[in-house]
Amino acid sequence: MDNQNKIPDEIFVSCASPIDDQLVQNIFKLFSDIIRNNVKTVHLLLHSPGGTVQSGIALYNFLTNIPVNIIMYNGGWVGSSAVLFYLAGKTRKASSNAIFILHKTVHPNTSLAAKDMKRRANDIERDDTNSEAIWEKHIIIPDDKRRILEQGDVVMDVEEAKATGLVHEIADFRVPAGSQLISI
Repeated sequence: MDNQNKIPDEIFVSCASPIDDQLVQNIFKLFSDIIRNNVKTVHLLLHSPGGTVQSGIALYNFLTNIPVNIIMYNGGWVGSSAVLFYLAGKTRKASSNAIFILHKTVHPNTSLAAKDMKRRANDIERDDTNSEAIWEKHIIIPDDKRRILEQGDVVMDVEEAKATGLVHEIADFRVPAGSQLISI
C-alpha cells in the first residue's frame, strides 16, 4: 500500500442530522469502516436538535464501547437526544457560542385509547430513566436546573455546560489543511 492509500490515524467527521434510526445505521456503517481500518481518533462535529431517545441511547452505547478515541464537538446546537450522542465523546469540546438543551421525553398530543396512553406513559418513563442514567455518569446538574428539567427545557450556554461537566474544553472544530472531512 502506498502512502496515498494509507488510512490516516485521525479523521474528521461532521454530522448535522436529527437523531433517528437512519443516522444510527449511518454511524454504525461508518464506524465499522473506521474500526476495520484501525483509525485511532475521530473528531466528530455534531449539530442536532435531537430526535428519538432510543436512537440517542443506541449511539451512546455503541460509541462508548468501541476501540476509537472520539473527540466530540458542539459547533452550534446539541439538544435533546443529541446530548446522549454527544456524551459518547471521550473528550467533549464546544465552540464558545454553542448551546445545549436538555429535557425529559416529550410526545406530541395524540388521540390514544386509555390502554395505549398507559403504555406510552410507561415508555416515556423508561426513556427518561435511561436518559437520566447516562446524564448522571457525565453531568452534575445543579438543583436549580433539575427543578427546571422537571417542567421543561434546560438551556445551557458553553460556560454552564463546562461547569456541569458536559463540556471538557471550549474549542472550535478545526480540520487541518489537506485532511478529508466526512459528512454523515
